[in-house]
Amino acid sequence: MMNYRKASLWLLFAIILLASVQYVWAWVEMDMPFRPEQRTGWAMANLKGEIQVYFEKHHALPEKLDELSRIDDRDRELVDGWGRKIMYEHNDNNDVTLTSYGKDGLPGGTGKNANIILKFPVFLWTGCETNPVK
Repeated sequence: MMNYRKASLWLLFAIILLASVQYVWAWVEMDMPFRPEQRTGWAMANLKGEIQVYFEKHHALPEKLDELSRIDDRDRELVDGWGRKIMYEHNDNNDVTLTSYGKDGLPGGTGKNANIILKFPVFLWTGCETNPVK
């Protein structure tokens, strides 16, 4: 009988220890800062969506990213993971390019200094016959 009691206490201890380790790991992961490259990618992905919404509303691209902040009271991440402004360009075909010059802030580079570039077309969704775009 004593062996079962001892084994069950060890099992209970192991379960509590495992749960504690998982809790601490989750807490550490949540508190860990994300890499600047990740934050840059997320900021660019969010800007892509905001630019598409702006285009659908105004039938034109914003001249500067600052125009997105005037849509509503929401804060927008207009900087990359290093705190520098994300570069914004577009052409007459409504192709958009968002660029971050990486850690060193200079064009080109490799590794952490490499440019992060997101290119995408922007267009109106016209597939719905009940709401045609004029």
